[in-house]
Amino acid sequence: MRAALNELATVAPDWLTTIAPDDWYMHYGRRVEDYQLPKSEAKRNAYAQQVGEDAYYLLSCLKTSEIADWQNLAQIKALTRMLTRHYEYDAEAPEEKRVRWKCWCL
Repeated sequence: MRAALNELATVAPDWLTTIAPDDWYMHYGRRVEDYQLPKSEAKRNAYAQQVGEDAYYLLSCLKTSEIADWQNLAQIKALTRMLTRHYEYDAEAPEEKRVRWKCWCL
C-alpha cells in the first residue's frame, strides 16, 4: 500500500491529497520495516483488514479518476495482485463487510 501511494504521489500528487484520509499519513508514512506489527493476533488481523479496506478504497478512487493509464503503474499492479491473493471482495455485501482478509493463520 505504501509503495502504491508513493508511486501515485509522483504521478498525481494533487489528486492523491484529495482522496487520502488523514490517517493514511500515519499508517503509511513510514516504511513497514521501521515499525513493529501489533503483538496480539487480534490487532494484527485488524491491521491486515484495514490495509485491505484502504487498498480497495484507493483502487475504487482510481477507477473514477482521470489519471491516465493508472492500471499500468507498477506498484498499482503489485497492489492489485496482493489484493487478489490475500483478500476477497464482495460488492454486494454491506459496505463494512465487502473486504475480507483471507487469514492464513493456523
